[in-house]
Amino acid sequence: MAEATPSAGQPLSWSDIPRDLAGLVLQLLPAYADRVRFATVCPQWRAAARQLALPPPLPLLALPDGTFYSLPYGKPFRFPVAKYADYEDDTRLPFPYNTWMHIKDQEETPTLNKLILCSPNLVAAFIGSGRTSQILMCQPGASSWSVRAYDECKKFEDMAFYQGKLYALDFDENLLIVNISQDPSTGDPQVSRTGQVIKGDPWYSVFYPDKTTEEMKVYLVETRDTLLMVRRKVWCKLDADGTLVALAGQNEFEVFEADLEHSRWVNVTTLGDDQVIFLGRWCSRAVSASQFGMSGDQIFFLDDVMENALEYLFDGENTSVGVYDMRTGEISSPLPMVWMHEMIPVTWLFPWD
Repeated sequence: MAEATPSAGQPLSWSDIPRDLAGLVLQLLPAYADRVRFATVCPQWRAAARQLALPPPLPLLALPDGTFYSLPYGKPFRFPVAKYADYEDDTRLPFPYNTWMHIKDQEETPTLNKLILCSPNLVAAFIGSGRTSQILMCQPGASSWSVRAYDECKKFEDMAFYQGKLYALDFDENLLIVNISQDPSTGDPQVSRTGQVIKGDPWYSVFYPDKTTEEMKVYLVETRDTLLMVRRKVWCKLDADGTLVALAGQNEFEVFEADLEHSRWVNVTTLGDDQVIFLGRWCSRAVSASQFGMSGDQIFFLDDVMENALEYLFDGENTSVGVYDMRTGEISSPLPMVWMHEMIPVTWLFPWD
């Protein structure tokens, strides 16, 4: 059906813009906040924002006090209703894909470290305490989780759902595949077994004479055609009595591709000119750079070290978003967004349009 056009002599308004033209405008708005503002102008624009096929917006950055940043802008905005509960009680965290998740106090009980919506019928997570963790399964809306209580506990660092299969990465950079079956009595999903796909190389801390050391953090990221492990080296320094470790602010990155056919990690020196990774402990995602008008071959990372909250302090006054350039090896902070230096559960949010 053709869109209505104003009659001769009738004054034009913004709502009279043809839908295809509105779509061209929307495609020039990669920021989620801008798309929301566009949709509030009038019912016609709101309908266009809902009905047109658009590339996904840039992610939001969520802080636990209800503060959000909409990339690429550095000005924060707040949703007080989204404020997390107090850390001393249950803690409510934003789930990166349009909902919320709940964890308990990290110092007293096991922490929910990662949660993935694998499919409409499967949610996977792993909880941990110290150097041990377990994988859990459930259906969305279920009142309980399924866990293999007698499995050997591992120190899982990350999980990813790739090509219809669930993979987990442990502290020693071993890649494991998680086989999922149905409970014969309830029909609920459960972990039937875990098998090692790639054997990693264990890593050990080295302490240098200048009282510096390096710690390793590893992430698992699904891309369009492969599974990547991102190894993040965080340089640290000891304090005067040699007991606490402060983050010195320096980071180095290496990226490895999972060669599943030959069961090995293959070092890669580029992500490609059209790929950017948003890296976070609770949520990581690879996206096309061109759809946002950005330069590719970059890693956006967060000062998120909640799993080491009892060990690390920040050296600087603020924490922020850093960008690592795979081509030059340099780190920059082009986004003017900072928050107070605390071990807080900051995360990327990828809105569903």
